[in-house]
Amino acid sequence: MGPYDEEMERYLKEFRPQPIRALEAPPRPWRKSWRRLAAAAVVAGCAGGLFWFARRELGLSKETTRVRAPDQSVLSERQSRTTLALTALALADDKKFEAILAEESRKSLPGFRGEQSTLKVLAKD
Repeated sequence: MGPYDEEMERYLKEFRPQPIRALEAPPRPWRKSWRRLAAAAVVAGCAGGLFWFARRELGLSKETTRVRAPDQSVLSERQSRTTLALTALALADDKKFEAILAEESRKSLPGFRGEQSTLKVLAKD
C-alpha cells in the first residue's frame, strides 16, 4: 500500500453514517381559489340553464294539434313522379311516359319561340 492509500483510508474513517429520519413536509394551508369556485359556479349555472331550457322545449303541451289530410290529387301526382314510378311507367307504357316528359319540360324549361329566346338569337347569325 502506498502513502496515498493509507491517507485515503484515514480520510474515509472520519465519516460516520447518520441515521435516516422521516421526511417532514410542512402542511400546505388550504387556499381559497376564487377563480376555480367562480368557474365551477358558471359551469353549473350554464348546465342548469341548458337542462331547464331543454326540459321547457321538450315539455308536453296540453293542446292537441289538428293535422289536415293532404289532398289526394297532389299526393297522387307527386307519387307518380318519383324515379321508380317513372322507370316503371317507361317500361310499361312508352307513350304515357313521353307525354309526362313533354309536360314537365314545358313547365320547367324556358320557351324557345319568344322574342328573348336563345334559339331565336342563334338563328339570326
